[in-house]
Amino acid sequence: MIKNNKISEFLDQYSNELRRMGIYILIIAFIFGLGLKVIADRTKIAPPENRQAEGPYMEVVDFPDPQITEIIVDPPVEEAEPIINEEIEISEEKSVETNAEADKEAVEEVDIEEQPEAITEEEVAEDVNDASSRPLAHSPTLNLKFSSPLQGEIINSYGLTYSKTFGDYRFNPGIDIKAKQGTEVKAALAGQVVKVETNENEKTIIEIEHEPGIISRYSHLEESLVKTGDKVKTSQVIGKVGSPGLAKSGEEPLLHFQIKNGDMWVDPTEYLK
Repeated sequence: MIKNNKISEFLDQYSNELRRMGIYILIIAFIFGLGLKVIADRTKIAPPENRQAEGPYMEVVDFPDPQITEIIVDPPVEEAEPIINEEIEISEEKSVETNAEADKEAVEEVDIEEQPEAITEEEVAEDVNDASSRPLAHSPTLNLKFSSPLQGEIINSYGLTYSKTFGDYRFNPGIDIKAKQGTEVKAALAGQVVKVETNENEKTIIEIEHEPGIISRYSHLEESLVKTGDKVKTSQVIGKVGSPGLAKSGEEPLLHFQIKNGDMWVDPTEYLK
């Protein structure tokens, strides 16, 4: 009996403790719920069951799976208006035509330049007179008299003459004296040989300086009998006539004789004895 009484007392004691703890738990739950309500009111977050309540609130929405309800197609790109293309084509055609015309004009100009114009006898006479009376620029006074380098006919005078080689009129800076091949050529005046050379255009060439700036020149020679630096006397044999070079290839054997006064080639006949 004593043992059963102790068990009853123990249960009565702890049952009272459990009742007090339950009351405490209920109080705590009430306070916690009240706190949640206050917080919910302040943050305006409506509970799920009150989502239709008045006033703004934040709502978490569950989005459904995406579904394609409409297909958007980009509008087709419009092609450039054909007028622009036509204008470009027309512009290109005009450019081609312009270039063709320019090329044609250039060719015509070249043809005109390459083909010498016909010269009348009056124009030839005027040009010869003008060339003969041409002033001597930067030239010393020429008071010397020259001997003829050989005896023969002057077939081409100084100035504008007709060239049998080229078939046109052109300026002749000296005189051409007809002679047989091998004829001796003499120095027209005493002086010093300053040049002896040979080329295809004029064959062998000899130049003699008589005074500073005054030079006599002999070309289309077969050979030279002097060398650069030699001093020669008047009428001393210096070379022999040969077949003409390319510049006079249309002519018979001859001597091309020139006199230079300063920087100008003058008419030799005006200074021959």
